[in-house]
Amino acid sequence: MKFIYLFLVFLFLAKCSSTPKVGLDTSLVAMVLKDRKYGFINPKGEYVIEPQYPLARPFSNGLACVNIGGVRSFNSFLGKETVSGGKYVFIDLSNNKVIESELLAFPSSFYENMALIEYGENNKGKYGYINKKGELVAESFDALSLFEDGLAAAAKSNEELLGYIDTLGNWKIKLEFKYFIEEFSEGFALIEEDKKCGFINKQGQVVIQPTYDKATSFREGVAAVSIDGKYGFIDKNGEVVIQPTYENVSSFSDGLCAVKLNNMWGYINKKGEVKIDFKFHNVRDFHNGCAAVTTKTSGKAGIISKLGQWIVKPTFDNIYSFKNGYAPIVNNGKLGYINTNGEVIIQPQFERVGFFIKPYESNKVMTAN
Repeated sequence: MKFIYLFLVFLFLAKCSSTPKVGLDTSLVAMVLKDRKYGFINPKGEYVIEPQYPLARPFSNGLACVNIGGVRSFNSFLGKETVSGGKYVFIDLSNNKVIESELLAFPSSFYENMALIEYGENNKGKYGYINKKGELVAESFDALSLFEDGLAAAAKSNEELLGYIDTLGNWKIKLEFKYFIEEFSEGFALIEEDKKCGFINKQGQVVIQPTYDKATSFREGVAAVSIDGKYGFIDKNGEVVIQPTYENVSSFSDGLCAVKLNNMWGYINKKGEVKIDFKFHNVRDFHNGCAAVTTKTSGKAGIISKLGQWIVKPTFDNIYSFKNGYAPIVNNGKLGYINTNGEVIIQPQFERVGFFIKPYESNKVMTAN
């Protein structure tokens, strides 16, 4: 079961000393790391919030969690930079503190207007959620997931309770205490029993029996499943719509899915027809009609259309997926952004970046150090 453990308790309102910028476009913002400090920019490259925080999370539901006063240092054991000390607060787009607590020991994030917390001695022990008023609305769980469509996977081991709760912490689905469960997607949730995967519906009924070695959540009406090391796809009736023949697969996006055969990647449609030949070393999902791919010969990344034609020839060290019309790029160890026409809109200059997102929407947590 995929759980994200985040931390926060009793809260109060306060205000930062920083003066917010006026007149900046904040319809899309991205988190960036510059000179080892996090800030936030818009697609014009203007700073909505100047780099000043040693650690941050992207905006979601109008708030972002940041560290104040911590120190970045290289952790040789983990092999990466970490942040020690300081405190964590939630800020708004004007860089005002909105939620603050001395007990906040790790970064959190709101999703569907709820934030996961861990509390107890030294901020460890039990898990719950707070709302944007800082109210503890669910508590005393041993494990929790993010909310999806108003439901979150939850477990209380001492009571042998397993299932899904609503945003008030009430049990909406109770299951036998024998499954591993994941979040809902398109009305179905992946379950695992005795190392076999299946699916339940929102009534808690097992609608696709756990018979698969591996499975992924439903995307665009189908889910990837694995039998004897080969991947294919099933529909919501449990019918096999694409036979398990692939070495690895992604998820469907924009009507196409990346699949791996003979150690090379290509793309198929939902009929299982090969739409883009198997000729790529690495690939990403399609978004906005574009996908980033890496060639085996040069090791460079470019952008292709859904017809498999080059929009941007492979000249970058790496390209991430598109979101809201923009994709992060990497060249010479620095990150910037391109648009769907392949134009570099922000030159590579950052040590780390996030996607351009709509800050008031629910955005999945992206870990950043």
